[in-house]
Amino acid sequence: EEEEEEDDYQELTLKESADIERLMEECQHSIANAEAFTERLSRDLEVLDEANIQSIISSEEQVTSLMELIEEALAEVSELETTMQLYEDLLSTVKEQMDQLHHSNSQ
Repeated sequence: EEEEEEDDYQELTLKESADIERLMEECQHSIANAEAFTERLSRDLEVLDEANIQSIISSEEQVTSLMELIEEALAEVSELETTMQLYEDLLSTVKEQMDQLHHSNSQ
């Protein structure tokens, strides 16, 4: 059996050997290019992640600021409602007095 295996073996020709070497060099270039491409994608992803995080933080700060402004506005609206109610009560009292005066002047 060993003789059959030895008979099946054929040495590469110079052209076949050169083709294999050229193919291996191209593969090495492809592997190196793929590694460089992967590294570049990783760096780009890190930059985008950082920008995304900064954007989220900025958005959170803007939302917090907006919420504070809304709370202040609601407090002012509440004060205005209280003031308006006081004016309405005063006007109601004045109207009642005017009606009484008008009624007493009519008699």
